[in-house]
Amino acid sequence: SQYGDETANASYEEVRIHDRAYPNGDVQQMFLRGPVRTAALASITILPPTGMRDTVRGLNVRFPLRAIGRDNRGRQFPVAVTRWASSNTAVATVDSTGRVRSLAAGRTEISASVGTTPVRWTAEVVRMRRVAVDPYLATPIAGALWEVPVVLIEYLPTADGATIDTLKKPDFYVAGPMTLDSTERRILSFAKRRKMSVEQGSRFRGYKDAASLPSLGYRVVEHIIVYEIEPPSATRRWVGILGDPRFPDWFQIFSDLQLDPLMRARQVREIWIADSPFDAGFPSYRAGVHDPNDFRVNFESNMASPLTGDISNSFRDNGDLPILPHTYIVYGINYRRSQAEAVHNVGHQLEAMMSYVASRQDGNDRLFWRDFVGQNAQGQFVTGRTGWTHMPPNTIGNYDYHNTTLVSSDIEDWRPDNSGTKKLVNVDTWGKFTYPWPGDAEFDQRVESQWYTYWFQNFPGRANRIARGTGWMTNWWAFAGDWDAAIRTGLGLYSGVQAASWGAGTSYAFPAPVAARAMPHVHPRVPRSPQRR
Repeated sequence: SQYGDETANASYEEVRIHDRAYPNGDVQQMFLRGPVRTAALASITILPPTGMRDTVRGLNVRFPLRAIGRDNRGRQFPVAVTRWASSNTAVATVDSTGRVRSLAAGRTEISASVGTTPVRWTAEVVRMRRVAVDPYLATPIAGALWEVPVVLIEYLPTADGATIDTLKKPDFYVAGPMTLDSTERRILSFAKRRKMSVEQGSRFRGYKDAASLPSLGYRVVEHIIVYEIEPPSATRRWVGILGDPRFPDWFQIFSDLQLDPLMRARQVREIWIADSPFDAGFPSYRAGVHDPNDFRVNFESNMASPLTGDISNSFRDNGDLPILPHTYIVYGINYRRSQAEAVHNVGHQLEAMMSYVASRQDGNDRLFWRDFVGQNAQGQFVTGRTGWTHMPPNTIGNYDYHNTTLVSSDIEDWRPDNSGTKKLVNVDTWGKFTYPWPGDAEFDQRVESQWYTYWFQNFPGRANRIARGTGWMTNWWAFAGDWDAAIRTGLGLYSGVQAASWGAGTSYAFPAPVAARAMPHVHPRVPRSPQRR
């Protein structure tokens, strides 16, 4: 029948006449069984939902299985008289309709029987996976001065073992369903681009000097995927954001994932956490639908240091991360955004560190914010110097990365005294370069991402030979490469010692350590927003 209420054009295989009315459910079961008798079954197959494999990702996951029969003529049909069972009900249960509920990590066999014909589906229930590290992420760029070991962690809550649970992690404007497979691929691409951006960014003026060597090389040493929401802190909330979302409990995370011995053994200096924030300010939030206990927020960057305390784009709470014998930084990767926000987070962290080092060396941060970034005597941003994470040098507007206005800037020949050669710059300056982006050559927010890489490449870097008075600018990437060594040796943003090969790796001539004194934790002049939307 074309519309359901018109005469059907059909031929009938079977006609049944009954002497009573049946409930709709019974009629549906009759229809599903069809004219084929159980005795005529040739075989049956268990079909899990689309996207479900023999690994069930997540605990407390509910999903339906289907038993599909095949008759002697090869026709397939749903088998409605199936008997279901689980071999390990502590791991997963299955009800009479074939709906599975995962309970604990482990292995079980789900069986479906019709008459004397059984079939089994083996399922491995996992709460988390330690996956093989992608070769690109596991291989630092060649020739780097410092290798930075990284742990990549993903928190992907799921209710069905196949998609992101949008009741816990919706998108900003709408629910935004995403499969686990596509999300894992998305995070992998973001991590690769983030790695490339900063490694290439540590090549001093590498955009015009092919021989420029990198300072930083990243090596991801562990990749962990957790199929649930981050454990919430019992005490730390972001009061002031609608719903007062909770921060993750990093002490619980360290315990759950056994990070402490890994961090110590591999000297891990960065954790990249891929997650997505959620609070009552999201247009996608619906009261009565979403649980406020699932609200989460995280910092763009957060530091734990036994030497300096927390120098990061955060509240600088020295008790919100476990303290290890060495410094490490936690960086956020928002899988609802792009690689641009992930690299943006690095920019703010570098600003926090350079600002601190400048104040530690000079008692103020003017060398970084006024002379390098570009500010006037009142602390207002100006054009013409190098710019910062929010502003290229041709604008004073936040996030104005595509501005076509040409402004004269010394970004490519920066010197502290503003004596460098100036050139006209705009979006085409950083947008035209061909960086070795892994994967697709064109992708969302590529030009913005290239601004960050280009800006990084204009930091005083390896063998920069930028004079300052009778001395030289140091290699600023030393602070990202090994914060502890730089702090212990008293390294500043500049040195009074003339070292022709400064930053060459083996010929450092560090100035004497700064005299012991209480240095304030200079807060970065950036908004501490949760994974900028």
